[in-house]
Amino acid sequence: IKLVSICVSLLIIQGFSSQTTDSYTTGHPGNCWFHKFYYKENAFEDIYILKEYDLNIKANFTCADGCVYTRVGDPYTMEYCFEQSPNETDEATNKYIMPSLSCDVL
Repeated sequence: IKLVSICVSLLIIQGFSSQTTDSYTTGHPGNCWFHKFYYKENAFEDIYILKEYDLNIKANFTCADGCVYTRVGDPYTMEYCFEQSPNETDEATNKYIMPSLSCDVL
């Protein structure tokens, strides 16, 4: 999935809105997740919060669905959507993934 800044730029990520309704989705036609955790090259990067559902986004941009998000810490006017990514190490998920600890034993 790619994350598309509707106002400014592109950012590549994997995963997009769930096809089934669960406790993380809104239940409206897009089944958008309320929030997405973004991992780039298997490392946590950002959290995106659902702003709205807009089918025109699919027609005007290369978004996978009509789910429009804002990134935590960005102005509310910055909007993002998600599209397919060729990079398998980039991921968007509705659950936080705990980093794995790597300790060297002396």
